[in-house]
Amino acid sequence: MTEVDPLIVTSSQWQDISSVLVYFWAFVFFLGSFAGNLLIAHSLIPSLAITGHVGPSVTRVRPVFYSLAVLFGLAVIWTIVQVVEATDVLRAIYPKVWI
Repeated sequence: MTEVDPLIVTSSQWQDISSVLVYFWAFVFFLGSFAGNLLIAHSLIPSLAITGHVGPSVTRVRPVFYSLAVLFGLAVIWTIVQVVEATDVLRAIYPKVWI
């Protein structure tokens, strides 16, 4: 079994690692916002309207939540791409890979 020996991490690499972590947190935020908006638009509003807990006029708000879900979904895809691009710093720190 080969040993993975990390190289000394420079300050610029720490900055890159910091940006990767920011992208990870942004991913979590955008994913939660996407799921919440989709949940409200696709299940909560119709369910409350059918049972009569809210008036039928509330269903007009559904397109707003759907469009927010689409925007947050695009933001999720963007953050995934940014994380994949930013993880090059890990290959610089760990020149040998396990696989």
